[in-house]
Amino acid sequence: MSNIHRIRLHGPWNVGGLARIAHPVDCRSIPLIAPMVLTREFGKPTGIENENVFISIAINTGQPQILLNNEMIVTQYCDTPIMMEITHRLVARNQLKIVWQEAPLGATTLLGDIFLEIRVAQPKNE
Repeated sequence: MSNIHRIRLHGPWNVGGLARIAHPVDCRSIPLIAPMVLTREFGKPTGIENENVFISIAINTGQPQILLNNEMIVTQYCDTPIMMEITHRLVARNQLKIVWQEAPLGATTLLGDIFLEIRVAQPKNE
């Protein structure tokens, strides 16, 4: 395995139980309601033993809540894309949920690229 392997989280994304859409999200094709909830299910990558798994999320609009398996994983925003390790939070079937509490009025896209990044773990210095 190379040092970094990326898995893009394309559609289908579920929009508040109302529709299934492709990604990146084009706001012009969906109703902008509050709260705006996007969900995407994915499996845990296989064959990872000495690798760390990160998630990268490019937020184009606002500062939504980001949850993995119903646990908040982003508590503050600095830059986008957000990159954080999720190795120990993954289970066999996972759900990524992105929630805007207020309708993102005037937005044309909510998100940019979202992907998992698998990196070979660095040996710990003892």
